[in-house]
Amino acid sequence: MEWKDEYDIGILEIDEQHRELFKMVNNIKKSILKGVSPQQIIKTVFTDIVDYTQKHFTSEEALMKKMHFPGIDIQKRQHKQLITDIVRKLKEMKAGTQHNPIIMYTFLNQWLLNHIITEDQKLREFVYKRRQSGVDI
Repeated sequence: MEWKDEYDIGILEIDEQHRELFKMVNNIKKSILKGVSPQQIIKTVFTDIVDYTQKHFTSEEALMKKMHFPGIDIQKRQHKQLITDIVRKLKEMKAGTQHNPIIMYTFLNQWLLNHIITEDQKLREFVYKRRQSGVDI
């Protein structure tokens, strides 16, 4: 998964966080290709991606609230659902019902890309319109 400038929403802090999330998801794939054990990948996902994602969501939601973004409730529900889904999938992997970290990589890759190009682009449009009307972000 490769970052494209068209994914930017126009807020440097959020765009940098999105880029970092891309890197973290890509690191799962790199770990898989290097033959890192599924247990180590699970640990990495828990400690790195889940923690960073929660921080990112907190930051993004605070910004949306400050700007009175009308789509904040949808974003919050999606953010909460992602964390729930990741934790569930990782628990399944730890319990041995699912040993394949490729499933986690594919899930995160698809979710992140889809969320950025659909929901976060709505935020981009909102930010653009506010800036056009003279409101500083």
